[in-house]
Amino acid sequence: MSKWFVRKTRTRSLSRLSFFSTSGNSQPFLAAIFLTVATIVLGPTCARADVDDVKLVGDDQADRAASGLRLFGRPWVVKRDRGDVAPVSPAAPQAVLGSNILGPTGRSWMQQTTSGVRAWNGIACDATCTTLVAVATSELVYTSTDSGATWTEQTGSLFAGYQGVASSSDGTKLVAVALDLYIQTSDDSAVTWTGQPASAAGTWWWVACDLTCTHVAAVETFGYIYTSTDSGVSWTGRAEPRSWLRIASSSDGTKLAATDFDRIWTSDDSGVTWIARDSDRGWIGIASSADGTRLIAAANGGFVYLSIDSGVSWTAQPALGARNWQDVACDSTCTTMMAAEYGGNIYVSDDSGSSWVAQSQAGSHEWNAIATSADGTKLVAAEFGSTVWTSILKVAPLKHRGDRR
Repeated sequence: MSKWFVRKTRTRSLSRLSFFSTSGNSQPFLAAIFLTVATIVLGPTCARADVDDVKLVGDDQADRAASGLRLFGRPWVVKRDRGDVAPVSPAAPQAVLGSNILGPTGRSWMQQTTSGVRAWNGIACDATCTTLVAVATSELVYTSTDSGATWTEQTGSLFAGYQGVASSSDGTKLVAVALDLYIQTSDDSAVTWTGQPASAAGTWWWVACDLTCTHVAAVETFGYIYTSTDSGVSWTGRAEPRSWLRIASSSDGTKLAATDFDRIWTSDDSGVTWIARDSDRGWIGIASSADGTRLIAAANGGFVYLSIDSGVSWTAQPALGARNWQDVACDSTCTTMMAAEYGGNIYVSDDSGSSWVAQSQAGSHEWNAIATSADGTKLVAAEFGSTVWTSILKVAPLKHRGDRR
């Protein structure tokens, strides 16, 4: 593990915060940070009484202790020593094409500057990636109905420290999570939002849902995994307090996969029971195919890993190298997959991971969240402290029989 750590800043900052080192001189400071955060965050969280007793397979007391101490109250992300990050892209009134030629995978990338320069943390889209929704730190929710070309500030939402957002396949039902706020839901494509008090105002970090956003799962860092079967109105606590970072869902909500900083966990009963899988890699992003059998996950400062058996076993993708991975995504079959490096490139595979191509046309940025359409032809990516980017795969039209052109 690198000696430097960063986290998503709670304020409107245009870059992540290099917070502290693990040198001997920093030990008193770290102790003070831990005691303060433990009192503020862990105290209220551990005091909750609405959490079911559930079976955790493969757990042990040592892992619980390590999980509880490593991240000091927030998910700290490993920051590799990579020098200066790419400059923040300037705002402009129109989209900017990355270059005059198509990218190496046949994709063209557009910088959608109408999204504005924001501290983007989460992004999601409907099945076709025509309707997009994105959230940022200390902002309202933003949506696009034209694949990212134009964006609308949804004044029915709240100014909040949003961390993640999920969308139904038709884009009408949305769920957003933020720090110290009830989980927010919308059933009219983000025009109006409802805070769900049954979720409590937690340190929410990520959220996922099934195709209809009826079955919803959210993770609370140094808290529990919570699930809902009624579009977010009522919630049930699952698993145990851990440094949860991301969660992914199958299309029917029965298979879930979640990452804490130490492990990948999977569930095949809508979150009632959880099984510990591959561990001790600094896990962060995770994404699932529609049927939940294929998964892609990234270890921050390590490799991208793939699973074809619902998370039982994992295969590293060494050709991608060990990088400062931040998020991953895949289409409904995990044939087209994406991996985003914070402070680097986006990498795309169109053959289930057999080969990967850096999307040099999009450039090197602080990529923070990505998503893909169900068929993998449309990709979206959000920079932390800059803009949203979109990509469309140019498919050659079928020639008519007898057409010799």
